[in-house]
Amino acid sequence: MGVSLDPPLVMFAVQNSSRTWPLIRDGERIGVSILAADQAQVRRQIASKSGNRFADVSVTTTPSGAVFLDGAGLWLDCSIESETPAGTTQWCC
Repeated sequence: MGVSLDPPLVMFAVQNSSRTWPLIRDGERIGVSILAADQAQVRRQIASKSGNRFADVSVTTTPSGAVFLDGAGLWLDCSIESETPAGTTQWCC
């Protein structure tokens, strides 16, 4: 969700129980891929809590460590400005 144009900020939510978030939160950059409606299968696959979620999914990794899903409609190369615990999630900007 867009938060601000100046400075440019977006917000997203991560489950507190996420096993992936601790692996990427301390990276220099975080890649956010915005998928299109016709990419529902990819969305379901990478949201899965079992198996190899990235099997047969092409990605691009930047030199700063941001990982993007190839074919996504939009890539956002982000860093974390803040985190706010809220129930079962963390809100990140």
